[in-house]
Amino acid sequence: MGIRKTLPRIKSLSNILLLATIIHLSVATLIHVAWLVTGNAAWLHYFFAYQDPVFLVSFSMVGFSLSLVACHQFSRGQSLRMAWMLISLAAACHMLGTMLSHLFATDSYFNPLYAFKFGFYTSAKPYLLLLGQALAGPLNMAILACGLLLVLQLYRGLGLLGKLKGLDWGMLGLVSAYSVFVAYTVIRSRVDASGVAGIVDYLNWSGDPLLCLLLFESIWIRRSLVDMGWGFVSKCWGSFVAAIFLTSMGSMGKWATAYQYIPWPQSSVTWYVWYLASAAFALAPAFQVEASITARARLRSLLIEEEVPVPSTVGTT
Repeated sequence: MGIRKTLPRIKSLSNILLLATIIHLSVATLIHVAWLVTGNAAWLHYFFAYQDPVFLVSFSMVGFSLSLVACHQFSRGQSLRMAWMLISLAAACHMLGTMLSHLFATDSYFNPLYAFKFGFYTSAKPYLLLLGQALAGPLNMAILACGLLLVLQLYRGLGLLGKLKGLDWGMLGLVSAYSVFVAYTVIRSRVDASGVAGIVDYLNWSGDPLLCLLLFESIWIRRSLVDMGWGFVSKCWGSFVAAIFLTSMGSMGKWATAYQYIPWPQSSVTWYVWYLASAAFALAPAFQVEASITARARLRSLLIEEEVPVPSTVGTT
């Protein structure tokens, strides 16, 4: 069965994704509160060894699959098809990176490398984690930035670009200020360091500037569509804005925890921001697919109405 024929079956997928996210976060909240109250980390270990990779890997796979579906909604040669091809490639990097860092680098029986006690697993685990972080982080973000740039170029050519408003500039200012502060911290630490920075260091440092660029692109796209009053398509790009902003918030949480700006165990609440970001990344292509389904359904109904003859009025007064 072709991709186009499967579209009617996934019309309500966004609601399913939202429900799954709510259930996942509800379970996470219960386990987290139990850990804080009792101090027993057994359930917490179980959650991050099993439920955590299941959620993150599943949502990354859904996001990649739906990005491919969204790509096939557009004809060959269309600018949006090329944009969604790049978005799909970015989603593939995100999926592979998530699988490496949250499944194959985790001490869980869901991980076949760990379950079957492969001898090389212990030594390979740090490299799998680094490769996963590079794929799901800088490489994914760089490709996604290229895809969003194509969308902006298309809207600019059509004269559809909107103007950013106060809330938009507020989010951009917050993320940009954080990025500049991290850059200052990195530069100061490198001045005092004696070693030479490696490729992993450069990849990690590129993450926050790329997030600034992605946030600017996605906000500008969404603002252009909001001004036009579009529904599902506006939700699609709004989900990208939420996903990128939440990713930046998660990065801020990790940084604040590492430098002890947020005391322990209060800083542990930042762990769960990544689930919201993952859900938002999956919801974005889901809304795009639903936009196409809705448009096709309305078009079919209009065509049917035009084919039905209007009955003449018969009767006497």
